[in-house]
Amino acid sequence: MPAYCATCVLGVTFGIMNTVQSSRPLQPLKHNDIGDLGRTAPSTHTTRRQSPTARLKNVLFVPIDDQRPCFTCYGQPCVSPWHDKLAKEGVLFTRAFSNFAWCAPSRNSFMVGRRPDRTKAWDFEHHFREPGIGENWTTLPQAFKNAGYFTTGVGKLFHPNLPPNADPISWTDPQKYPITFVGRNGSQADAGGPQTPEEFDNCDGKLADLVLDRLRVAATLYHSQGRPFFIGLGMMNPHIPYHFPPEYASMYPSPSDFLTAAHPTLDPSQPVVAWYDQGDTPSSPVGIATYGDVRRSGGVNLHKSMNETEARIIRRNNYATTTFTDAQLGRVLTALDVLNLTNSTIVCSFADHGQALGEHNLWEKMSLFEASTRVHLIIRAPWLPHSVGKTSPAVVELVSLYRTLVELAGIPVDTIEPSVQGTSFAPLVSGSGAAAVTNTFHSEPGTGFALSQMTRCGGEGPNPNPRTSVYWACGFTSEKRVGGLRNYTYMGYSVRSAGWRLSIWARWNYATLCPDWTDATNQVELYDHRNDSAIVDFDSTENINVASDPENVAVIEQLTEVANTFFGEGCKTKM
Repeated sequence: MPAYCATCVLGVTFGIMNTVQSSRPLQPLKHNDIGDLGRTAPSTHTTRRQSPTARLKNVLFVPIDDQRPCFTCYGQPCVSPWHDKLAKEGVLFTRAFSNFAWCAPSRNSFMVGRRPDRTKAWDFEHHFREPGIGENWTTLPQAFKNAGYFTTGVGKLFHPNLPPNADPISWTDPQKYPITFVGRNGSQADAGGPQTPEEFDNCDGKLADLVLDRLRVAATLYHSQGRPFFIGLGMMNPHIPYHFPPEYASMYPSPSDFLTAAHPTLDPSQPVVAWYDQGDTPSSPVGIATYGDVRRSGGVNLHKSMNETEARIIRRNNYATTTFTDAQLGRVLTALDVLNLTNSTIVCSFADHGQALGEHNLWEKMSLFEASTRVHLIIRAPWLPHSVGKTSPAVVELVSLYRTLVELAGIPVDTIEPSVQGTSFAPLVSGSGAAAVTNTFHSEPGTGFALSQMTRCGGEGPNPNPRTSVYWACGFTSEKRVGGLRNYTYMGYSVRSAGWRLSIWARWNYATLCPDWTDATNQVELYDHRNDSAIVDFDSTENINVASDPENVAVIEQLTEVANTFFGEGCKTKM
């Protein structure tokens, strides 16, 4: 089946954007498109009153929900002119990883700069502001607020209500979360598709509208008072159900021309606990099978991959949604130009985690595989000449964004609380320490690794075994076969270096909230990444578990020591 070429359709991108009609412009903004926005920016000759924050840089913080690194600048087939432009003007990180491949735990981590074992937020019922955890922690936006910034945001920044009310103390202007997921026919029971203007107003286009409103206010404060801003734009797509105007589907060929995953099942070398039940078994309370696309395909289970026709449709819908979301970023980047803010604003675009599209027969996230944990990360800081058009193969992780952005903005780093984890990779952007930074640079001194986690609950059969039994990810109390919050069965811990990934599924002790590293049922996976291609290629990696190969004993020992050091915070048992 022929594959299509993204660059073949790239030339029509801007033309299609200019033809879309809705209640708000979808095309990149021009001066006459944004009303007062164009009039609020003073001329370059305007004298502004200096303030103690006048030398600090602005931040546009753009986490994108469930976005796999599908952009053209990553060697992938999604049409993404605005992320490609951003990459040409900034630093593109090719090995960036989420610390938890699920929305709420990931956001509880990167929004406060602490790993999931420190936030104790591993599911959708806990958050870092709970008593005894982080009541007094300073969040990322709060650190900027405390430095005198105007801080505001819209969309999915913190996970909805985790912490409650988007953590009002973090903002000078409260974060707005006005969007609800609405699929075709007003239902969530679908993985999306082309929508009417009324339907797709409830997604990223509306969020971009709201951010443009806040940019107008922020520009006035910055140009008249020298007050910098931190603005968050939490894109909702490409989370299922996919939302995009019909014109974005027409930018791609027929679904029949799409390639599907090259390895749509687990290999016998891989433990079943690495997979998760996506809702196709009677006992499962969760999963993608609640969506119409999968039901129409005949379902998915451990031994049955998705119908290829539906798999191609879902992949096309994912790509079209990615291009629509990319266009909304373009509107905001254009507004920065119009408002004379580009040269003083850090732009950071990344994903809270990835999204599988059939690799290993997985169709969302919630795993430790590369397709779930690997994310795009692009940082633009125009005043730093070293950063322009650079690509970094360094292994970095999202927990380090806190320290990185604070340092790049010019806020004194000694104001960061000691409990904030990660290490700034600002030197990779500024070039101040680039000569000393190798491909194994990472977020903790002396490690050189990215760390990710994932839960597993249940286990089918009277005597479940993680080698052969199906489990599911743990989001809510109702999903626990045995009652009780955090009553997981296994916790998965993954260590990703430049050349390897070690994943350990350890039996969970609910009483202590700790892994039992010595349990006889624990499972180990090891994947060789030493010969990976320079571009992202989910089809050619992590298909064979080489943990049992005798020549890899030393690698497993080294990476296990890293897991012992950084996972299971406050726990006594080690491997």
